[in-house]
Amino acid sequence: MMPESVRGPSYTMFIGIFLAAAILIVYLLAPVLSPFFLSGIVAYLGQPIVHFLECRKLSRGFGVLTFFLILILFFFVVVVIILPILQAELAALIVVIPDIIEKLRGSFSEPAKTLFGANAATLQSDQLKNMLFANWRELGSVATQVFSKIGQSGQYVIGGVAYLVLVPVITFYLMRDWNKVLRSVVNICPQRFVEELKTLACEVDAVLSEFLRGQLLIMLVLGLFYAIGLQIVGVKYAFLIGCIAGLVSFVPYFGVIVGLLLAVVVGFGQFDHYSEMLKIFAVFGLGQLLESMVLSPLLVGDRIGLHPVWVIFAVMTGGHLFGFSGILLALPVAAITVVLLRHLRLCQLQP
Repeated sequence: MMPESVRGPSYTMFIGIFLAAAILIVYLLAPVLSPFFLSGIVAYLGQPIVHFLECRKLSRGFGVLTFFLILILFFFVVVVIILPILQAELAALIVVIPDIIEKLRGSFSEPAKTLFGANAATLQSDQLKNMLFANWRELGSVATQVFSKIGQSGQYVIGGVAYLVLVPVITFYLMRDWNKVLRSVVNICPQRFVEELKTLACEVDAVLSEFLRGQLLIMLVLGLFYAIGLQIVGVKYAFLIGCIAGLVSFVPYFGVIVGLLLAVVVGFGQFDHYSEMLKIFAVFGLGQLLESMVLSPLLVGDRIGLHPVWVIFAVMTGGHLFGFSGILLALPVAAITVVLLRHLRLCQLQP
């Protein structure tokens, strides 16, 4: 039951004004706030490890250092082991793309000629290769110009160095003084709303912790599953395809769609019999069953209540407004918004 002091429109108005001010500040100061947002997410994800060690009578500082060691080990594995494999597979895939296009042209030229006439089948493989490599050269020249601009601009260099320095430092202080930060936030809130805001914060924390950590585990498990499954059925570049499918799995159905399309294209250029393609569909079908029947109910559940259409809308809106950072923050922000709207609705329904 809500305390008498917070009933009525004043509490709803306070939440509305707070959200409007937060959105305005984020929109105006997005470049400045980006390292703080990233540090906050990393610190939040590391809290269970620190809390677990604190419960074992270890100091909070030791827990923070342990989390940083785990983080350093993770980045070491990514940079030293995973990135070279991805780079090698991507380079090999780029080389065989013209051959895949040529095989596709040969397979579909007759149906295209039947459906659309002779003009649709006159494009030769050499023309396709020339077009492809011309586009690659153009893309390379654009990339060269971009990197030259970056090299000439000290602002970008300073910004990159600032991220490398600021994010770990801010993350360390946030994790070390997490409880102090929370108390300072409570102290600036109107006292008559404190208890209700604590209840709201607990609900937001429950949803976010369940979503963020659960979704990251789902992405990891699906990426490994697709990579191992495709490797077993003999698809080349399985690790690259699995990583891409796992990374985009935070959007419903995008992981299976993107991964399946990539695997089918690669498999079409690799296999001689179409029956081999059924194995690829089997891998992604099993992955989708694993996600929907085991991973999502177990790791995420249905607490968030976001329909897939709203998830896609949130990701596209975040990307349009704030770029790549907006894509990363879109779903957590959407989850928090759902919790706030649900909370305000309950406040209005209570007598």
